[in-house]
Amino acid sequence: MAEYRFYARDLVWIPFSERQKQKFINDPPHPVHPDILITKLRPGQEIELYGYLEKGLGKTHAKWSPVATAVYRLEPEFVFNTPIKGEEAKELKELCPMGVFDIEETISIESTCSIPAPKLFKMAVEVLKEKAVTFREIIRTKQLE
Repeated sequence: MAEYRFYARDLVWIPFSERQKQKFINDPPHPVHPDILITKLRPGQEIELYGYLEKGLGKTHAKWSPVATAVYRLEPEFVFNTPIKGEEAKELKELCPMGVFDIEETISIESTCSIPAPKLFKMAVEVLKEKAVTFREIIRTKQLE
């Protein structure tokens, strides 16, 4: 019994209007990863699918967030000018039983593959800059009142 494998590359974009058709004439919307298997069909089976795309932001709903996990962690480093010995060393060990760490800033971003993590980080920095500019303008406006 033969089966048909239906991949993302098999999806066909049909424009809603002549304007859409002209806008995307050279580069119509298409899957980013065309080799993703969507389903397998046996003889006689078929799929009729109508999709609707909507652009949104993660702040509106998590479904539009291309980030699975984003973590920031700061690990402190303790440096002493002179060696700590004897009773001082014992006292320090009791105060800090976990040990001493280097300062290490760790940013970890896990992408859902729609946008690569380095690009996500750059986009996030740009959004943060825009928000900072807006915030500065609000503060200046309030100071003028």
